[in-house]
Amino acid sequence: MRFNRRSLFGAFFIAGICFALMAFLQSVFRSHVIQQDILASKHQLDQAASSLTQSMSERLALTQSLTAFVHSQPEFSSIEFDRFASYLKKDITGIRSLQLAPDGVVMFLTNFEENKRAMGFNLFHSRSHRLIEAAIDQRSNIIEGPIDLVQGGWAIVAREPIFAVNAITGDERFWGFSTVLIELSDLLAESGFNALEEQLEIGLRGKNATGEKGEIFYGAHVFENPLVSATVRLPTGSWHIVAQFKEGYQPESGMLSAYYWLVSVVITLLIGVLSYLILNKPNVVKEQVKRATKRLSETLDSIDDGVITLDEQGVIERMNRVAENMTGYQTSAVQGQSLDSILNMVETSTSSSLLERVDEVLEKGHSLNFAGTRVLISRVGQESLVTPSIYAIKDSKERIRGVVLVLKDMAQP
Repeated sequence: MRFNRRSLFGAFFIAGICFALMAFLQSVFRSHVIQQDILASKHQLDQAASSLTQSMSERLALTQSLTAFVHSQPEFSSIEFDRFASYLKKDITGIRSLQLAPDGVVMFLTNFEENKRAMGFNLFHSRSHRLIEAAIDQRSNIIEGPIDLVQGGWAIVAREPIFAVNAITGDERFWGFSTVLIELSDLLAESGFNALEEQLEIGLRGKNATGEKGEIFYGAHVFENPLVSATVRLPTGSWHIVAQFKEGYQPESGMLSAYYWLVSVVITLLIGVLSYLILNKPNVVKEQVKRATKRLSETLDSIDDGVITLDEQGVIERMNRVAENMTGYQTSAVQGQSLDSILNMVETSTSSSLLERVDEVLEKGHSLNFAGTRVLISRVGQESLVTPSIYAIKDSKERIRGVVLVLKDMAQP
């Protein structure tokens, strides 16, 4: 099977455009899916940030409860503190310790065995002493960390300065601090970050509640290329949370699967084949016409009589070999010429000439058989005794498309 190069190139070109279009559509849809995933991630992160804000508020409220305990019972024992503090934190997870620090020295704390190294620790001698002093001056809460603890471990520390009122003079004086130590891992788990980290990588910054310009304390690498962000609101500041897709993330959709590419390749091949068939159709028709013309020529050449075909204008279209011998002209030399330019015929009667009869058949569409013979003189002077016949050529709608002139050689038996 031979392929037409031009049609084949055209088919490849169209198939290439089709495949490029499908790749473009896939790229556009991929971008759309990624944007949808980003929006979904933003929504999930906002929900987690809101939950984290609520969880922190619940735990920070414990400092207020401890402060109220001191105000309501200025003289209390360790047993009374333990009883009250245990009651406060019984339904709250992630509490490393509740503490009271009269005059800034830790003297009361829960979870003693785990935190006993903190007993007697002077907050004014810590690395955070400036925060401690500022909290007293401004009478404001402070949130530290996450920081390394004296007793070991890592936690968020919330402190509230306590001021006692002298019942006699009415003067206020600094009493000490109420403190809550919060486990970050438990806090994040309760706020839904464990589930979120199955899909995203999370980073937090804003150590000591200093917001998005603060120190990073969780997932530092995520801040190199953050995808979405959210804010955790705290009473004394905020934390800044960012997230990005996990390594190896691939958007999920039918248009992004291997099945889509398989279908695309099949469609491209079908379009390529169809394009080739359409583009090559003129060549096929041309070849069919060529074969039909050759077959017609062979058929005409096999006839012993001279055959000349004329179009509807009476112009020569074709002659078989017998007619070429009779007239002395080759078909290729006289195609498109009028019949009288090659036909030198001696009429034997006074009736209408052969040329006039051809015009009559072209006009009326009937066939004519001549009686008697005529002498046809060729271009080189050779004479042939012939009996002419004229037949109209009609199409399927009976329209006249030309005539066939048959010159019967009377010299043939």
